Amino acid sequence: MAVDARVSEYLLELLRCGVNDTVPSEKPEGVSWEAVYALARHHNVSALAFYALRERLNELPAALAEAWGEYNAKLLAKCVNQEHELAHLCEIFEREQIPYMPLKGSCIRHLYPETYLREMSDLDILVPLEKMGNACELAHSLGYSIESENTHHIELQKKPYVFLELHMNLISTGSPYFQYYKHPWSFARASDSPYCHVMMNEDYYVYMLVHTAKHYYYWTGTGIRSVLDVYLFNRAYRATLDLDYVAKQLKKLKLVDFAKQIETLSECWFSSEPHSTEAGCDITKMQYYILSGTTYGSLMTYDQKVVRSYIDKGKSLRGAKLAMYMHMAFLPLCEMKGMYPILKKVPVLLPFCWVARWFRILLRKPDSIAAQYRRVVAIDLYDKKAEQKDAR
Repeated sequence: MAVDARVSEYLLELLRCGVNDTVPSEKPEGVSWEAVYALARHHNVSALAFYALRERLNELPAALAEAWGEYNAKLLAKCVNQEHELAHLCEIFEREQIPYMPLKGSCIRHLYPETYLREMSDLDILVPLEKMGNACELAHSLGYSIESENTHHIELQKKPYVFLELHMNLISTGSPYFQYYKHPWSFARASDSPYCHVMMNEDYYVYMLVHTAKHYYYWTGTGIRSVLDVYLFNRAYRATLDLDYVAKQLKKLKLVDFAKQIETLSECWFSSEPHSTEAGCDITKMQYYILSGTTYGSLMTYDQKVVRSYIDKGKSLRGAKLAMYMHMAFLPLCEMKGMYPILKKVPVLLPFCWVARWFRILLRKPDSIAAQYRRVVAIDLYDKKAEQKDAR
């Protein structure tokens, strides 16, 4: 996604005004409202941008104001549904004595001026691995159906638009940060209920940064909303955080520099006070990379990273694409265990589980096979070295 600096700057101004309760300036000449709306939608911050414009709505084209308002109403309804479902699930888990710990967006959206302004795609809840079957059965009784499974969570949906991720791990087993989170319940602290658990603010903040770094470095990239979360969390809690503890954890995770950069960027973007970047903290590249992505970056960015990793191991561009497609078809044991728990006890059944997965895809999503093939074929690195290597 190409970055238009003027559009990005105005969207950031809207968001800054939204969280600081100030009125934004007039839209600059040469910036279209449609482009601002599109970028806000890309980064899942359109509700906050619309909120910031509440005193300037008459300046929007009538058709766009209506469309943006309708979308905003849908986001509000979605939030109400999510909040209701989360409360209901927690109530059921309490009744059935299943330990649980809400994660991610649901733990931070109260820091926004209104909860619905922190857009969320799904609800995330950690439950013990031995209770996962019970939790899924209870979710099923509430109208949820399983969509997919992997090494760290099971994705469920309650139509039309409530998505639930039940986590058995805080991060995927293939992540470079998995060893740190190998024992997820060691980060849980008791709350008023014996079954509801929470993270200490320090651990939540580290987890937030890890999740952002995972997307930034190893997945599809990250977006404006992640930087906004960092800003609002620091504004609310930094004065009371044990920063020595946070620094030690970030050092273990090798994320000290990343944290410093994204904290600085968050202040530059969203603080109402003038802010100068610290020496040695170059945020220009990070700013461009984030603005050119979406909420979690772009799928193409991730695909390019994967292909480049194969090229770095000596494969041609064509060979790298083939290796990527073969990985999609023959997922490794560590990823298949999340879909087929029997592999944890009987790993020799892996080939049979591959076949079972293929049949499930053919029956439920037959078009996805061709779609994945087209996705791999479309990867273009714009990398002369790769092209030359492929030609040899």
